[in-house]
Amino acid sequence: MSHRGPDAGEPLDLETFARVSAELEAGGATREEVLGRHALDGSRWERAAVFWSRRLADDAAADGPLAEAFAGALTPARAALGAPAMSPEDWAALTLDIAERGVGAALTARGLAAPVYFRLAKRWAEALPRDPALAARYTRALYALGRR
Repeated sequence: MSHRGPDAGEPLDLETFARVSAELEAGGATREEVLGRHALDGSRWERAAVFWSRRLADDAAADGPLAEAFAGALTPARAALGAPAMSPEDWAALTLDIAERGVGAALTARGLAAPVYFRLAKRWAEALPRDPALAARYTRALYALGRR
C-alpha cells in the first residue's frame, strides 16, 4: 500500500502528514508557521488532510494497516515535540482547574491540546517523585490555590 499523498505532482507522504498533524495539535505556533516550516500552504494542507482522512477511514473500515502506519509515524512525531515548559505552580493551577471545570474547559482556556496535556502529565508524574524541592513547590501552590 502506498503511503504517498494526494497527487503525484505534490506528494505529501503519510510520515509528513503525521509530523505536521502533531505540530498543529501541539500549539505554540500559528497554522501558517507550522505549514511554512514544511513548505506547505493552506490549500495543499487541506487537500492532504482530506486525502489522508479518507484513506485512514476507508482503511480502518477494511481493517487495513494504514492506521497502524499512521500511529507509528504520529507517536514519535508527538514525542519529539516534548511538552511545553510549565512551572510547578502552573501545573498546580491546571490540576485544580481540571478538577473544578473538567479537562476540556481547562485545556481550552490555556490553548492546550489533549496530547500536549498527556505529555505534561507524564513529565510531572516522573519529575515530582524524583525532585523533593519541585514537589514542595507544587504542593504549596496546590494548597494556596485551593484555599482561594
